[in-house]
Amino acid sequence: ADPTSKNSKGLTCLHLAAKNGCTEIALLLISRGCDINIRDDYGNNAGYWARENKHMTLLSFLPSPQTVTPQENREYVEDRDIYTVGWKADELKKYAAVEAKKNTKKKK
Repeated sequence: ADPTSKNSKGLTCLHLAAKNGCTEIALLLISRGCDINIRDDYGNNAGYWARENKHMTLLSFLPSPQTVTPQENREYVEDRDIYTVGWKADELKKYAAVEAKKNTKKKK
């Protein structure tokens, strides 16, 4: 299985292990090369989830808790989507305009 795959909220296995206090699983993922700096869809890293849920033992193995502002997260998600899909900004805007028109027609 791919330990970097994300669920619908953008959480990876490492995020979930940190969130739930599963120290052994987190250490296994880290030892197998899981990216400890990866962020979820809200801009939080695994250290953030460990601190948020008071799993202090995990914090010694993870990078310092980090999160981003909502604006920074929007920019990150837009950049990630453009990189992932391979679209340029103007192509993404055209696509968004077409989708908006489709949604408007469906509502009528």
